[in-house]
Amino acid sequence: MNYTPFIFLSFQTISGKRLEIYHTNVIISIGKTFAAVGFDSIDNILERKKIYNELENDGKEIITLSENQIEQFTRNMLLLKSFNHPVLVMSTSAYKSLSEDQINKFEKPRKNCS
Repeated sequence: MNYTPFIFLSFQTISGKRLEIYHTNVIISIGKTFAAVGFDSIDNILERKKIYNELENDGKEIITLSENQIEQFTRNMLLLKSFNHPVLVMSTSAYKSLSEDQINKFEKPRKNCS
């Protein structure tokens, strides 16, 4: 596998202060066909654009998550392999925080596999 590392800083607002996020899985979830990313957490615009462009060039369906959605654990998703199609697992609070458009983007690859 040929991976390209990206080093960037990400932040979250807690009690009105921007605090550094300790791990990338707090703001990003990457599946085979999608990347769900909390771009608002990447304050450096050049770093944000570089990551967006690289994911787009890799053919990922980019799903932008808001900071509120990040707080609802939307980035803590697990893509499982099933016999018929992939299964994306997430918490109820994460699912409820997603918009209809975002849900459709997550479901698109499954529909194409059926």
